[in-house]
Amino acid sequence: MNIIPTRLQVLAPAAVLALAFFLSAPARAQQQTTTAPVGDIFESGSNAYSDQFSSSCEKGNTSPYAGMNPLVCYGVMAPTDSAGKCSLGGMEVLKQEGNTCYYCQKLNPPINGVIIPFDDLAQADAQGFKCGVDQADPNCQAVCSRDSGSGPYVPPPGTTLEGTPPGTKGVTRTPGPSTPTPSTSDTPAPPNVPAFEKAMSDCLNAKVPYAVPPTIDASYLLKATDLAPDDVKIMPFNKRSAPTQIFLLETAMALQAQTIHDSKYGGNPYNDQDSLDYMVGWLDRCLVSAGQIPMATDSGPNNPLKLYGNYLGVPSNNNQVKYFLVGYTTDLLAPPPLMPPPAPSPIPGLLPLKPSPTSGTIP
Repeated sequence: MNIIPTRLQVLAPAAVLALAFFLSAPARAQQQTTTAPVGDIFESGSNAYSDQFSSSCEKGNTSPYAGMNPLVCYGVMAPTDSAGKCSLGGMEVLKQEGNTCYYCQKLNPPINGVIIPFDDLAQADAQGFKCGVDQADPNCQAVCSRDSGSGPYVPPPGTTLEGTPPGTKGVTRTPGPSTPTPSTSDTPAPPNVPAFEKAMSDCLNAKVPYAVPPTIDASYLLKATDLAPDDVKIMPFNKRSAPTQIFLLETAMALQAQTIHDSKYGGNPYNDQDSLDYMVGWLDRCLVSAGQIPMATDSGPNNPLKLYGNYLGVPSNNNQVKYFLVGYTTDLLAPPPLMPPPAPSPIPGLLPLKPSPTSGTIP
């Protein structure tokens, strides 16, 4: 039986979240569907939070693992056996669609964490949580567990707790004081261009096996401006808003680094627009880590996802914003678009990459 090995450590958050968007989703058989009875492996709430974004986003959820409890299960897909049944040992059947079986591989131990909307990731990160994709709702929700600090997750205004899923029996969180958030303003200031350039170069040179210059060639800033929305193109750089200046610098550095990579290795297997949005997010988080951009303290107007969506003039569930999010949450990993072949993603055995549209929402 050929099983598509999708077993990853669920909360190696950066890797999982990155792969969730760089890997294709399995085709869904248009045949009779059977579903297992509802039990502990199914989610009826969770330490799950929702807000207006997630409530709207999840209406378009097409994940074959929809309804699965990601704190208890990791989803595995496999074909039926010779009798047309789902008989893979050591797993519980979530459902069968035609000749495809979807299983829950029980996590031991279960994840002691929470499920939050994507637009709350900056809040969770500021509180010391690390997050990975929710297989049950990969375009809208993330699974998070505490990486540093103590105390329960404190949601931002507008985000509410749904409940506790049956599958989290025995999973408890130790109560404690919430992690305080910094009192400094999270509003980005106009960039100190030389300092920004050096910080981005330092981040890249710490991860890639070739040299990235500490300055951006003017040609790449011009190209970044050409790729920007029309209202950005017509305004002088120093007259633009601070977030716009920052995103232009990040785009220019990403284009310069990608050119250096491609001159050495002949390109990468990823969609060009996906790679660019990923790298802008990666560099944005790099600048936060370097102290050049303040860490957003809530999901208000300075949330980096919202700022990038505003810069592009698109909603937060737009495909470009989603890839920005992937890059923003994987700043501790070597960026796959800039790595020599074979790239660290996709992991052998996982589903192949698929091209993604350069705009619009993820289907």
